[in-house]
Amino acid sequence: MMKDNPDGLDLATPSMCFRVDDLDAVHDALVARGVQASPVGQFQGRPNFAFCDPEGRWFAVTP
Repeated sequence: MMKDNPDGLDLATPSMCFRVDDLDAVHDALVARGVQASPVGQFQGRPNFAFCDPEGRWFAVTP
């Protein structure tokens, strides 16, 4: 699991994944509002990205 964690995120913290209809539109909307987000990429064959809340917790987004 750590090899898929290049940014050294705290993997002990429970995570949440949001499922959306339009991944690129959601990504663009968050970035336009100043939210720190990873680029859209692939993980285990599925497109996704992650974003960070103001307290530093990361959330995944996938279609």
